[in-house]
Amino acid sequence: MILIIHDLLEEEFQKLNIKGDKVLSSDMKITKCMGCFDCWIKNQGYCKYKDNFYNMKDLYNEADKIIVISKNCYGMFSPFIKNVFDRSIGYIKPYFRTYKDEVHHQMHSDKVLKMEYIIYGDMNKLYQNTFDKLLTFNQENFVNDYQVKYVDRIEDLYE
Repeated sequence: MILIIHDLLEEEFQKLNIKGDKVLSSDMKITKCMGCFDCWIKNQGYCKYKDNFYNMKDLYNEADKIIVISKNCYGMFSPFIKNVFDRSIGYIKPYFRTYKDEVHHQMHSDKVLKMEYIIYGDMNKLYQNTFDKLLTFNQENFVNDYQVKYVDRIEDLYE
C-alpha cells in the first residue's frame, strides 16, 4: 500500500498525478494531538480521538511506502503535516532502546518505513539545512529509509 500525506489543495494534488492507495489531506478533519499519551498508556497505539487519523499505527504498518508532501515553513513541516506526525506517535512504543549511541523509542515492529518527502516553497540554505537535520532525526526515531526532493514551486512537479 502507498500512503500519501499532503497539505495541498485538492486541485493541486490532482495535477501531480501521484497515485496512492490511501490519501490523507489537509481537507480532512484532524484533531490536534493533546499530548495525553492515551495512545501509549490506554489504547495500544490508537489515538482516543476517532477522526481520520486515530489509526496511524495501522496505516504505517500497512504502508509499503509513505509519500509526504509539505510546504516548507521556515525549514519545518507545515502545521498540518506536523500534526499528522504528532498523531503518529502510537506507531512507536513508550519504551526506549539505544540506536547509534543515542536513546530512542522502541518500534512496534522491525519494519523499515520507506518514506519519500516532497518539500515545496521558498528554500534557502538555512531552511534546507534545518529540514535535512529534521529528516535525519525522523529517520533515526521512526527507523525509516527516505528520499527528499525540494522544489521552489509545487507547479514544477505538474505533468
